[in-house]
Amino acid sequence: MDSEATNSKEEGFKIIHYPQIILSADATEEHIQAANRAIVSADKGCAIGNMLKKADVQIDIEGKVSISSGVEN
Repeated sequence: MDSEATNSKEEGFKIIHYPQIILSADATEEHIQAANRAIVSADKGCAIGNMLKKADVQIDIEGKVSISSGVEN
C-alpha cells in the first residue's frame, strides 16, 4: 500500500491510502467484490485511522483490485 499525506491551510491535514490487491488469474467477480469489501473493512476497523478521523484528519481510500496476468517477473 502506498500512502500520501498533505497539509494545507485550505484542506488541513489529509491522508490518502492507495491499497492494491492482486488476485490470481482465476479470480471470480465474487472474489473481486470480497477484496473491495476487505479494503473498506480495513479502513473502518483501523484504530489509528479512526483516532485521526476524530481529530479532523481527512483520510481517503483509493483501493485497486486487479487480476494477475499469470506471468511471473
